Amino acid sequence: MKYYLYFVTCCLLSGCIYTTKSMVSLDTPPELPQNYLFSLKSDNNITSHNISFQSLNLDGDLYDFIDLTLQQNPGWITKLSKLEEVKSGLNFLTNGSKANLNSSIGWTSGKENTRDSGFITNKIPQYHSNVGFAWELDMWGKWKAHRNEKLEILKAEHFMLKSAKLALIYDASKLWYMYKFLSEDRQLVYDQIQKHHEYHILHLHKYNAGLDDNESVIIMENQIRQLVLEHNRIDKELSICAVKLGSLTGKPLDYNVSSIGFISEDEIYRLPAVFPTKYIEQRPDVMETKARLMAQDFHTFASKLDLYPSLQLRLSGIGMSGDLSNPFKQWKIAGGPSFNIPIWDPQRKTQLKFDLKKMESLKNQWVETIIRSIMEIESSAISHNAIMNDLKIVRNLDGENKKLLAISSDKFNYGLISKIEYLQKQNEFLDTRRRTILAKRNRIFSFLDLTKSLGINWD
Repeated sequence: MKYYLYFVTCCLLSGCIYTTKSMVSLDTPPELPQNYLFSLKSDNNITSHNISFQSLNLDGDLYDFIDLTLQQNPGWITKLSKLEEVKSGLNFLTNGSKANLNSSIGWTSGKENTRDSGFITNKIPQYHSNVGFAWELDMWGKWKAHRNEKLEILKAEHFMLKSAKLALIYDASKLWYMYKFLSEDRQLVYDQIQKHHEYHILHLHKYNAGLDDNESVIIMENQIRQLVLEHNRIDKELSICAVKLGSLTGKPLDYNVSSIGFISEDEIYRLPAVFPTKYIEQRPDVMETKARLMAQDFHTFASKLDLYPSLQLRLSGIGMSGDLSNPFKQWKIAGGPSFNIPIWDPQRKTQLKFDLKKMESLKNQWVETIIRSIMEIESSAISHNAIMNDLKIVRNLDGENKKLLAISSDKFNYGLISKIEYLQKQNEFLDTRRRTILAKRNRIFSFLDLTKSLGINWD
């Protein structure tokens, strides 16, 4: 009998070492559209390298600002610390696979009367100690599945952190360019107010000389008031934008924005030709949902294996004595394998049903994320292409108005038009300049939206 038990134990131990189980395979996600179906323009010079945000050749001062933000932003620092918290918490998933060793020592007082003692009442030993060792062997791969689940959850957390980083750098970029746009727009409105003041004075001279009625004076004064209101609005938005920029670096009221400059100084940035489907698969939100689905797949597989018999190695020892000078007067030690067979366990069955439902939900979430990615890329590409065309038209208008202003300047110098008419032409040109920088801001924003939708991250 003893040799038979040894043989069974050796067979079970061999099964622990050599038995392998394949994980539940995931169904293929919805087929991604062909690259040519996207509105994102591409050519034969498709880049094979992954594009990073730092390789887009944007404003150099912006890169310095984002680098400072990633070092000092309180929200980002908090997210980094939470990752370490998650890592520590995930150890609970695999702690059950490790050996447990427990011991205790205590004192009791009492009597016993048993058949072995001839029904003579004796005191029981006052001092007792025990030690226990237990280790569940991974017969079917349950704990291996939990370890894989832990790795996938860590991947998901890293991808979630990448998504947060992606959102942070693009929020910072938009605020940066918004500040540049508002700074220049405010300056242009200020110049318009100055021009209005000049020919308002000229209208007053004409009115006082009886050459004009007060209608034109009233119209001019109303235009000045409207421009002052516009200037105040822009100034308010600029101040708020400065506070938001400072908040990103943890200094809402103490960030120097004086060196940011104007948006007209920036180049027109262009995205290298890329395969959209490649970037869909690499988007951090898509990778995160896929990793969480994989983690749940491993967890569900482990729940299935939890319904299988399990093998534990147990070792226990007990020592009792009525005198501390002889602590092991009575002792007992025992050990061996323990085969646990869950014949009927409603809790484990319910857990498996729950895990299967959750995996189906995560699979739908994964598919939804892929579809949303396609929608965001295509919407951003359509908007970007339209805004590029708008910018071309506005820049052509700006160039033509610049020519008209030069013609008006010549006419004024030769006395062919009055100063009032010349100042009006200057203000019309400033209006065109405002439309031009607005179109350029929209162009930069659409560029940022497009690169964000592709998941182009900091590094």
